[in-house]
Amino acid sequence: MKCHEEVACKHSSYCNGSSGVCPAASPQESDRCNEGSNACYEGECKGSVCQLVNLDECQCQRDNLCTVCCLEGGVCRPTGSLLQHNIQLTYLMSGRSCNDYKGYCNADHQCIQVNLENPLTSLDDIFSKKNLGNAFQWLKTHWYYTLTIIGCTFLLCILLKVTYRRSAPMQKYMQTITQTLRRVSKPNNHYQHHQLPGTPSNDEDQEKLARMCAMFPTASRSVTWDVRREAPNEEAAVITMLNLGYPFKPNSL
Repeated sequence: MKCHEEVACKHSSYCNGSSGVCPAASPQESDRCNEGSNACYEGECKGSVCQLVNLDECQCQRDNLCTVCCLEGGVCRPTGSLLQHNIQLTYLMSGRSCNDYKGYCNADHQCIQVNLENPLTSLDDIFSKKNLGNAFQWLKTHWYYTLTIIGCTFLLCILLKVTYRRSAPMQKYMQTITQTLRRVSKPNNHYQHHQLPGTPSNDEDQEKLARMCAMFPTASRSVTWDVRREAPNEEAAVITMLNLGYPFKPNSL
């Protein structure tokens, strides 16, 4: 029974009936692979077709840059033109290097040159003396643009600094409010069960109103209860009271 299908550079394997393990596939040493551009070597497609005739592969020049070439008698010749060996013309796979690693082969077997100095040359052109001189001359001619940009940058820095200074006290104030809300939410505080005339009768609403009155003692109970009743939560009610102008007294609890 076949237990391993034939793949490139390896034969099929068959169970021998003496073991539950599939025997290792034997390698194919003389077959071509990679669409004929390579040869099997040690069970893998990593050999050169030149090895089929015991020759070493080399890189051709001029018109045969993307052709597989073999070193025959000290001369690098393209396959198909060997004098003493018969190998059909073979091309390099697309993407292989050519022209002394200065390019790569495309699907049409053409060597595409790669200019590695091109990015550096572009940078050199940008920062050339001529371009720098033109930029300096433009700045001298349009000096008002330069002053406008500098002035806007300076004003932006001042605005950011002032905004930060104004927001810092507000952040500290909101942090104090948050800490107070956490403290008043703890059980057994002294205001939890005060009976306040004119307030809702159930204990939960009385507790809400008591906390709000403790934080805003200058506000009337009716205003405080209206704000707390309409707000979705206690923090929103505190913000509403602050917007109405009532002073917050965190140390009154």
